[in-house]
Amino acid sequence: MRKLSFLCIFLLVSAWALAQKPVKSSKDLANRFIGVLQSGSAQNLKSISPSLDVFKSFASNSSTQESLDEQYKYTESKIKSILDNMLGFNIDTKNIQVKSVKESKILVVSQNYYALQVFVNYQTTSDTIILEAFKDKKNWYLVDISNEDADFNSIYQKHAQYTAKQYYDLAVSQIAEEKYEEALKNLDKSDFLAPKNKEVFYQKGLLYKRKNDKFKAQEMFRKAIYINPDFAPAYFESALLAMDDDEYYYEAISNFEYCMNNDYQSHVAAKHLVKIHRKELDRAEEQQYNTEENLKYYYDRLHNATEKALEKEEELSNDEKAFIYYQRALCLMMEDKHKEAQKDFEKVVSFDNKNHKALYELSWLENEFGNFKKSLEYAQKAYNLEKDPEYLAEIAFAKKSLGDYKGAIEDYNNLFNTKEDQKTAKKYQNRGDCYKALKNNKMACADYKKSVELGGEDKDMQNWIKKNCK
Repeated sequence: MRKLSFLCIFLLVSAWALAQKPVKSSKDLANRFIGVLQSGSAQNLKSISPSLDVFKSFASNSSTQESLDEQYKYTESKIKSILDNMLGFNIDTKNIQVKSVKESKILVVSQNYYALQVFVNYQTTSDTIILEAFKDKKNWYLVDISNEDADFNSIYQKHAQYTAKQYYDLAVSQIAEEKYEEALKNLDKSDFLAPKNKEVFYQKGLLYKRKNDKFKAQEMFRKAIYINPDFAPAYFESALLAMDDDEYYYEAISNFEYCMNNDYQSHVAAKHLVKIHRKELDRAEEQQYNTEENLKYYYDRLHNATEKALEKEEELSNDEKAFIYYQRALCLMMEDKHKEAQKDFEKVVSFDNKNHKALYELSWLENEFGNFKKSLEYAQKAYNLEKDPEYLAEIAFAKKSLGDYKGAIEDYNNLFNTKEDQKTAKKYQNRGDCYKALKNNKMACADYKKSVELGGEDKDMQNWIKKNCK
């Protein structure tokens, strides 16, 4: 029994020693490397990798154990990637065999550094794998495998189960079925077989978006844009993710504008831009130092977006139509295009008859046009929906203009009791006009004088004060 145990130990040690023994020829080195592939394991890699002492003799800048370990890990990582890909593409590594080895010296580090062209057979085809090898006296060592494993790509492409397009199509169907992990693996295979395909990264972005991983999704959409700067779908999806993120707010604007200007989902992009530019404009208007020219810039962008969004009005909901028409109307008001603005405000009310802001704007416009009865109707509707003092001011002005002086005085009284900032020179003058029409000169004088105190400069009013007020 002892002899049997000893024999087993001896055989194991001998096998280990042989496995660790450096190879004596480039052919053996190639065979040993193919053996690693055939075994599907990188464990035997150290047997054909240089030791630290050997490494020092040709790698003068790598004089520490850490450097050597890093080199080994790098090579081992490459081997693992190769093996994983072979497994992923269902390639039977046992069928890989060395056909021949051709040595060609290259100038890399020293005269003993070689590039070995290893011709391999796989099933019925032949391929070439480049090994970078170092010859120390009589021993050969594997230093690296071909850059980016390019020579393995021909093997993967010939013997993968599907083509890059088939893997891609399969992944798209799996995304629709919410088989995300399977889809991701197939997208990776498609990307490996046909690198730099923008569509692959775009689909990865959609996949991560469905998984609610916004960070990863955004990363994929940006990669798709990097591969093809003209790929509008990726701009669109990236903008959708970024529009509610303050950190990437301006990226959303830029990407939506790209889509809008390149006719990709342009009306949808424009619809979102209307909301974004409205927010920008609100922020700008809150900043007192903003110039009229600067605000015009924001209004022009908003106007442009509303025009584009309304090109396909039939695809908008009523709420969206109401919002967008309202914004365009405000832009038209800024351009003093009151008649055009009036039509848009009327559109707003047709889609949303409880939009008190649009009703108020219509009231103001009708007052400007001298249609006081219509103005009163709009203002009253707005005030019934929202007790805003500004709406009450339009009611009072319309009543005054229609000759309902008592009604106007009552509304102005209520208005002045709401907020201090409602007590303006023009409103005191309007109430004063009502008192004057009712022959109540005392109250008219009081209001006119208050108007002057607040900056009222109407000449007729000032002349009347001189004649009638003591």
